[in-house]
Amino acid sequence: MHTYRPKPGIYGICQTCGNDIEWHITQSHAAIAALREAMRETPILGPTSETEHKGWQIQPQSCKPNGARWCPKASVRIVERGTLHMQITPDRMFDTKQDADAYAVKMAKELIDDHGQALA
Repeated sequence: MHTYRPKPGIYGICQTCGNDIEWHITQSHAAIAALREAMRETPILGPTSETEHKGWQIQPQSCKPNGARWCPKASVRIVERGTLHMQITPDRMFDTKQDADAYAVKMAKELIDDHGQALA
């Protein structure tokens, strides 16, 4: 991994905080490195399994928006008469991606069962 070590005084002084601009650059590089490490530990887009229900395709896409718990999310689409995309994001959180995906698929199926004809 690349480590950025600027030479002091090259870019000047920040008018807001009084630090060398290089300090801000170093902090930015540290933040980017931390973000990359977090993304390696928790992939944003991992492998998902698509499920078919009454002609609709349900793809779980649960995510960890705050880094603590999983938010269930699913994409629902139908190919008949064009394509309709919906995002289903319930307001519950789960400890595992598997539990969040299972809940998102369950909610998507209920939506299709209750409103599928109206949505198509």
